[in-house]
Amino acid sequence: MRSDIENYVKNCKLCQVNKPLKTCNKAPMVITSTSTKPFERLALDIVGPLPEAGLQNFKFLLTLQDDLTKFLCVYPMVTSSSDEVARTLNDWHCYLATAIFSYNTTPHTNTTYTPYELLYGYKPTIPNSLYNTIMIQLIMNTSAHYNIA
Repeated sequence: MRSDIENYVKNCKLCQVNKPLKTCNKAPMVITSTSTKPFERLALDIVGPLPEAGLQNFKFLLTLQDDLTKFLCVYPMVTSSSDEVARTLNDWHCYLATAIFSYNTTPHTNTTYTPYELLYGYKPTIPNSLYNTIMIQLIMNTSAHYNIA
């Protein structure tokens, strides 16, 4: 039956004239130049919606990544509106310092170096007190999440 329909459509002049054309809406790939210094080019993206978190019910993340070093900054947002993006960028110093420090001190798969090392030229020194604080927070958050006494 399928072949009968295909033959009918192929031989129908009206069908061929009114057949919608498959158009490609993709923009052609453009090779861009690589940045030559940190923060010369940034990539921004909004992730979400995510499950609501925190007292402010954050549902989105604004991410900024340096093209050269892969240095990352992430900011939580309640909505994905342009007004909130502007507000978030003005309040950048209030959010996610620990998570971003962790990302920026972990080797990147593309470069095999940490973004911190590529940006500053040396490996970061992580004090034990910071490590211990982070581990205590992780343990407390995990305990609270699973109601462990």
